[in-house]
Amino acid sequence: MEENYPPSYIKQFLEGNWDSVQNAVYDTLMDHHIIPKQRIQKHWYKCIGLDHGTRVDTSIVFMAKTEHGQIFIFDEWHKSHPTIDEIVLACNRYGYGKPIIADYSMKVADRDYGSWWKDLQAKGLNLIECVKNKSGNILLINELFYKNKLYVFNDLGYVITQHEEYSYKDTEFDDSDKFEVIKKNDHSVDAVQYGVRYLNGVDVSSPADRFKTDTKKPTLHDYVTGRA
Repeated sequence: MEENYPPSYIKQFLEGNWDSVQNAVYDTLMDHHIIPKQRIQKHWYKCIGLDHGTRVDTSIVFMAKTEHGQIFIFDEWHKSHPTIDEIVLACNRYGYGKPIIADYSMKVADRDYGSWWKDLQAKGLNLIECVKNKSGNILLINELFYKNKLYVFNDLGYVITQHEEYSYKDTEFDDSDKFEVIKKNDHSVDAVQYGVRYLNGVDVSSPADRFKTDTKKPTLHDYVTGRA
């Protein structure tokens, strides 16, 4: 199992050695994970990560997963104090009905507004509750970078900068604060975590799969031998 994980991952999470922690959270993000734009194939599974902010940026990231398990972050959108209609228009940039993985805290009415969740659903958005396991999401994304399964298009400056600058607090690590990250300029970071966690459980079929032999159906041999 250890051969699949970066050295810092092994020291921190398998050996419990937090003395080796550097401030960068995504220490497996390398230059080769930031790639030129390429065509997003129709059969790839696409979803949206949405991190809504009332007084800070609302961030939307567009992701696609291939049949080989690679995930591409291929577009971004962000705005401070957006309206409901602006969020809906941004989410529908690549068509309607895409699964949008979002923070379920939007369901609760805040002091400045009602339930953003209900209003966005009323506008036709396909909202799905995210998994807000911060430590687990960080581990997953570091693992995917290390295995070269996660890539970001190089024109997404907002996403790239926030991921490169995403840092742990400069403190002594112990069991109580292993995952204390600096909560600043991390809106796309949260949106990516929501989407990647969701995509991790999605299997994508290749167009060639439709031509594969169904081994569960009776064959001519089965009929001849009377097994069918």
